[in-house]
Amino acid sequence: MKVLIVGDSFAADWTAKYSDQKGWPNYLSEQYSVTNLAQAGCSEYKIRKQLDSVNLNEFSHCIVSHTSPNRIPVEHNPLHTNDILHHSCDFIYADICESKNSSVQSIKEYYEKHFYQEYYDYVHSLIINDIDKLIKQSSVNTLHITFFDIQHPLINKNYFNIFQAFPGKINHLSDSGNKRIFEDICQWINQ
Repeated sequence: MKVLIVGDSFAADWTAKYSDQKGWPNYLSEQYSVTNLAQAGCSEYKIRKQLDSVNLNEFSHCIVSHTSPNRIPVEHNPLHTNDILHHSCDFIYADICESKNSSVQSIKEYYEKHFYQEYYDYVHSLIINDIDKLIKQSSVNTLHITFFDIQHPLINKNYFNIFQAFPGKINHLSDSGNKRIFEDICQWINQ
């Protein structure tokens, strides 16, 4: 079986930065042939772009880890240019609220004074629908997951409670949390 993973930091390969620790995608790659395109800090738009870079028909399974609707896509994020894991991440308020970097102060102000949640939720939902439409053009079995407290009819598994119960350093989960996700995804693959 060939498994494709696309998504955000909850699905990214954190061994690029922490080579001595494993997350659920690494456990999965010990059992299956895995191609992991997930990137830490990416928006739903960039998750959609990850899918454009591959031929989905080359995979038997695809796991899409959907991110927060509150990420603003950018070409270059000045906060993480030297971070091997987050070098191409998009803006999110939690990253910029404490930053002293003058180049992101206007974004901070935008979040605080002008951010229109309903709009971002709507666009996020549209992109999830577009991702699903693209994937359905192939024969790949697909699992839509998230670790955020969001609802969407296409999301099969919401791991927000596991994230809350087992926070940690790798994929934002403890080793126990990562193993729970790994086991659950293995069950889905082996159905």
